[in-house]
Amino acid sequence: MYYQEIADKVLGQYSPHRTLRTVFDYLSDEWTRTTIDKKLEILEQMLDTGEITLGFILNEYRHYYTEELSNKAYVVDAIEDSFEILLEHSLKRKSQ
Repeated sequence: MYYQEIADKVLGQYSPHRTLRTVFDYLSDEWTRTTIDKKLEILEQMLDTGEITLGFILNEYRHYYTEELSNKAYVVDAIEDSFEILLEHSLKRKSQ
């Protein structure tokens, strides 16, 4: 099962966020279209299905952009920094 299948279930088949660049690519135009809270909400909704783990999402995301869309392999270079931004925001939000 591709991570986009879960994204389609959660977000709708025609969601502009189904590739998850909104969540994992802070250098993309998609990232700028949502708040950090919305990005976290998207991830939470996907994980709440119980059908997918964060590790699976990240592996599939990497595979998708390095193998299936290899002309966009550079996209995966932003994962760690994007994840750091999300985690820092989440931790700050919880401490407030």
